[in-house]
Amino acid sequence: MRAFASIVAGVAAAVLLLSPAGWAAECKEQIPAGAAKPVLVEKVPPRAAAGALVELEIAVRHAAGESATLPADLPKLLAGEVRVADSFARGELPKTAPDPADPGHATTLLKVPLVVLSTALERKTFTVPPMRVIVLRKGGGDLSVCTAEHSIEVDQPIANTPDPWPRPNPASLPQKTRDERAEAIATAAAITLTAAVLLAALAVWWSRRPKEAPPPPPPTPSWKLAVEAIARAKRDLASGAIITKVYYDRISDAVRVHLGDRYGFDGLESTTDEILGRLRRLPSPSFPFADVERLLGECDLVKFANLVPTSDEADAAAALAESVVRATAHPLALRPFDPRRMEATS
Repeated sequence: MRAFASIVAGVAAAVLLLSPAGWAAECKEQIPAGAAKPVLVEKVPPRAAAGALVELEIAVRHAAGESATLPADLPKLLAGEVRVADSFARGELPKTAPDPADPGHATTLLKVPLVVLSTALERKTFTVPPMRVIVLRKGGGDLSVCTAEHSIEVDQPIANTPDPWPRPNPASLPQKTRDERAEAIATAAAITLTAAVLLAALAVWWSRRPKEAPPPPPPTPSWKLAVEAIARAKRDLASGAIITKVYYDRISDAVRVHLGDRYGFDGLESTTDEILGRLRRLPSPSFPFADVERLLGECDLVKFANLVPTSDEADAAAALAESVVRATAHPLALRPFDPRRMEATS
């Protein structure tokens, strides 16, 4: 029984300490002799909602050079239904401003965030107990003054709603999470695809662009045509396909066409004398002029004088014609210029 009585007495003492009356008994002013008591101007909202933040403003008017503050353990001392909010520890520092009308005094503004945790459904009046305000003096030391009690009428947040019912949770808000890795992969893929499309379009355009026609093959040199014509004439004569007169005619035509193409005249439409006259004007140290003169002369005798050469003479004529063609196959095969020969021909 004695243990139970002691427990009850302890609980009663704790309740008395946490009650407004207990707090008021705890707050005691300490003003040294000769010191002026600071003037407190307090302001607190008369009504509030349960759980809402209520701010008590205390304007302390004190002597210039002094500063006012609140006890650091204020949240521990006020822990009932009216308690100090957690934001008190990280709140703004007290602001001291000089009094423009009285330079010997200054005013410090203190703010105490309060929260009233009411569990009653009906309106209820709560009392904010006195709080100790500490004033640090210029010459050292301090003094303490107490604030007044304040009453706050507290309603529940749904007090103004008739027959309130619990409300469902609000709809969830859409959340967007940025995936930088996926963005980088998508960007790289887009760039790669664009580059591939551009390269493919460039390749198609390049393949379809108008192209220059390849140059035609160079014409067969006249000396090769002449050698082939002489060889065909020899084969036709050996096989009996042509007579000797036609054989000499074809050899003569092959040489004439080659010389005319090489030196710039019409060999087929020119007579033997006209051809020899043109060739005499061409300067060249290696030009076989005598062989050309002899070959064309023999061919004229067979064609116009009805000379009938032997088979050996026919073979020799073909060999001489091929020799003349090969000797004049290059532009360097020009006869040297002789002024006396020019005078003789003129």
